[in-house]
Amino acid sequence: MSSKAGSAGAAAARSPVAVGILLVCAVVSVSTNGLAFTAVAEYAGSAWAGRALGVQNTGQNALAAATPPVLALTIGWAGFAPSFAVVAAFPLVAALFVPVRAERPEPAEPGAVRAAPAAGRGG
Repeated sequence: MSSKAGSAGAAAARSPVAVGILLVCAVVSVSTNGLAFTAVAEYAGSAWAGRALGVQNTGQNALAAATPPVLALTIGWAGFAPSFAVVAAFPLVAALFVPVRAERPEPAEPGAVRAAPAAGRGG
């Protein structure tokens, strides 16, 4: 039986095992995104890459572990709609903190001549 069929069957049968299966599936599906690790290492530079990756991994995994019980408590206290509205707001708030300006090149001054790339740099 595949893991998808197993989790769907457990959920359909209202089995207490479904919670464990779904939790494992959720953690496995989001914890292996290599792009996040690459970006953290690139921004940190070679001298700080190890420390930055440790902080990023610790924070990501701590929040991933805390999210299901906190969301369950919130659903029990306020209901599904308000809880999922708060969940939907988190990415919107996070987007405000993305350093987009650092990724955009500065506009050239009018009439400025752009320097040619250095030899061997592939520019």
